[in-house]
Amino acid sequence: MTYKQLTLSEYKNLKEKLAKSISKGSEHNFSGFLDWFDDLSYLDDGNAIFIKATAKDHTLNWFPVFYSEKYLKEVRLLNGESEGEAKQAARALIDYAFSVVGNDAVFYFVPREVALNAQVCCYDIYFNRNTSDYIYAAQDFISLKGKKYHAKRNHISKFKSNYNWEFREYRADDYDEVLRLLDAWNENKNFGTLSRGSAEYEKQFLKNWLENLEERELLSDVLIADGAIVGVTVGEISPNGVGVVIFEKANQEFEGVYSMLSNSFAKKRFSSLKYINRQEDMGLMGLRKSKLSYNPSDFSERYVLLKKETEVEARYKDSYYKKRFDINGEEFVFKRLDITFYETVRAFYIDGISKLKDPKFFMNYTDEELAAILDGGGFFVGAFKGEELVGTAAVDFDEGYGELLKNILSDGGFNDAKDYPVFELSGIFVKEDFRKMGLAGTLTAEVINIARLFAPNSYLCAVVQYDN
Repeated sequence: MTYKQLTLSEYKNLKEKLAKSISKGSEHNFSGFLDWFDDLSYLDDGNAIFIKATAKDHTLNWFPVFYSEKYLKEVRLLNGESEGEAKQAARALIDYAFSVVGNDAVFYFVPREVALNAQVCCYDIYFNRNTSDYIYAAQDFISLKGKKYHAKRNHISKFKSNYNWEFREYRADDYDEVLRLLDAWNENKNFGTLSRGSAEYEKQFLKNWLENLEERELLSDVLIADGAIVGVTVGEISPNGVGVVIFEKANQEFEGVYSMLSNSFAKKRFSSLKYINRQEDMGLMGLRKSKLSYNPSDFSERYVLLKKETEVEARYKDSYYKKRFDINGEEFVFKRLDITFYETVRAFYIDGISKLKDPKFFMNYTDEELAAILDGGGFFVGAFKGEELVGTAAVDFDEGYGELLKNILSDGGFNDAKDYPVFELSGIFVKEDFRKMGLAGTLTAEVINIARLFAPNSYLCAVVQYDN
């Protein structure tokens, strides 16, 4: 059996089978998720739907959605009363998935019920909080009853009393005004280079969605205040009946606009559903705070699963590096940071440099340099105190810059440097409140140890500004 290209028409034919998914996540929605990936394809082997795609040159295998009665029996046991039966069921589903795709496969978007019942002796299981979807009980989100929603009700009340408003379905003649709203929203964010590129990418998707709402089975509404469009939402319903918000933007100059927009859309489009999915926060603290303020009833946790003692295991462990350190009586968690942490790291440096006595004491990355290292061009480690990023250190594997450093070392008398790769040790920075306790030294030593694994026969060069 071979994989086939997963087009929109093919996807529609698969929706009945994908409806058997036990996940409340958005990973089986076409427009809001699948369509963002390259080389999207699927395999229907008579028992399950297997999906795969590529992202940044990596192959992603979705954990299969089982639909045959033979395996649906196992799926039902995952939530049964017997822990032993649940673990046996998870083993049967996992083993079947590997038998189809191969032992070196890495499965993404593994349902929590499968991942938490998998046998740790046989599989490596990873969890990423930043990519987990926020799930809300639809009726709670719509009614906003109770003390915990008091602020949201106030926001909506202020919006209604302050503006002459209308909430209605999107129309084709709204197209240009909606795009202007998005452009203004992006402009106000003062994005760096990477984020500007992502914003333009999102804009292209929005255009496609608005131009093909009916074909894509999408839902879209606009919020109007004092004659102007001040908010727009696009959503869809997943094959298994979860309402998913895939796009939401508003003009925050209008007080209460987001509370009004999100509640109105849910009330109009998702009132007959049990759950609403408002997708992940990508590790952005502002977005996380906003999503938590709506009191999620659950998270669609996204796990990654692979077999132990396979060739891919060592490579994957590197990418999911995570350790705990006790430094001067305080516990810190060190994590490898990837491109999803771009905004967090960028904000960390901007804030930290602004508080230095002399900004020359730290040479910041350009937006392009930071994005390149986080996107696989280096090994970037962040130290966390709870949820807060408090320290960083990195190795930059940029070969072009390495050649420049090699020449500098050779000219300075390190003659054998010309025979080995040279990489930069960079990004060493600790938040003001956590200095003078050994955190920077521990971070640096850890990054050097990691570099020994990645590039054992090489030089690391720490660059300090001449006028520092």
